[in-house]
Amino acid sequence: MAGVKHSKQREMIVEYLKSTKDHPTAETVYMNVRSANPKLSLGTVYRNLKLLSEAGEIQRLSCGDGIDRFDATVEPHCHFLCKKCAGVQDVEMMPLDELEAKAAEKLEFITEDRLERIEAERSLPTPEDIMAMAKSYGAPEL
Repeated sequence: MAGVKHSKQREMIVEYLKSTKDHPTAETVYMNVRSANPKLSLGTVYRNLKLLSEAGEIQRLSCGDGIDRFDATVEPHCHFLCKKCAGVQDVEMMPLDELEAKAAEKLEFITEDRLERIEAERSLPTPEDIMAMAKSYGAPEL
């Protein structure tokens, strides 16, 4: 935690986030971290999550439902949000800005604002499913 002042609470929060791929809400972080530190308050968790995300130590994900989720993976990567269960999942594919740059190399027009996020209705598609869908719409192979 080079970006923010060290504290036991921040360390516990970051360690919990690193231990899960569920992209938990602040309340879920609180419930899990509180078991090891019963004096911890929900307000402390919210403040520390805000501080850590502003410092770039963690990612805050706004999923459109007003409930932020958090991720310890700060390297650029994509997420899918399931509209049915509200689950968030990492997707192993190149970040969208890199995908747009690759598409711009292959296409004769600027791709700015042309790529849309694909959201799952029932289940989260695999990267292979995404590529097959893109190909079915005539997208060039990258």
